[in-house]
Parts: sequence; structure tokens; C-alpha cells
Amino acid sequence: MSSAPSIAADLASPSLEVADLTVDVFSPLEQQSFQFHYGAAQPEPLQLISVKAGQASHGRPGGRAPFSLVFRANSREFYVPQGTYPLEHAQIGRPEIFFVPIGPDDAGMLFQVVFS
Repeated sequence: MSSAPSIAADLASPSLEVADLTVDVFSPLEQQSFQFHYGAAQPEPLQLISVKAGQASHGRPGGRAPFSLVFRANSREFYVPQGTYPLEHAQIGRPEIFFVPIGPDDAGMLFQVVFS
């Protein structure tokens, strides 16, 4: 029942544009749960387990600094092919982001997102 108000609040607030997503947006969200929409009736919860800043890009003055994210599904068997999927969280809305499965660890399936 508690998810209904959250969903309504998310729908009322616009999603951030992918260009607005930075390491500073995701760093405070580390260890939080996101809703991964992949075409099933219900989204899969993913936990953001790692936020890593990359080296500053020398080729794009004023551009976003590169960074990467690692998410974990609750199941080692959960799998979707690499591709662009909506990711939902109250702080970012529901932008579409490119995910790459990187394999399971002891706790679940891992997915990486890289922003450059």
C-alpha cells in the first residue's frame, strides 16, 4: 500500500534528462532501491551498490565527467539483455538508461551503467 503514494508522486514529478544525470546525483542514492522497468507486469527492484567517478574527459570541455554505476537484482537468475530501460526513483524520476548485465555475485545479478 505504501508504494501507491510514491508512484503518484513519481508520476507528478518530471524525470531528469539523461544529460542531467551525474555522479553527484547518484552518490547520495548509493545502497538505495530503484524500480527497473523491463517489460514485465511488475518492475524488478535493483539496489544501487556502487557509484564510481571516472577520470575527467579531456575531449569535451564543459561536458559531464564520466562515471559508472553497478546495480544488483535480488536474484542471481534475473537476467535481461543489454539495452535501454526505464529506471525509476523518487529523486530522478524515470529516465531511460542503457544497462549491461555483468554477471552474478553471491547475492544477485549485477548490471552496470556507464556515463561518459
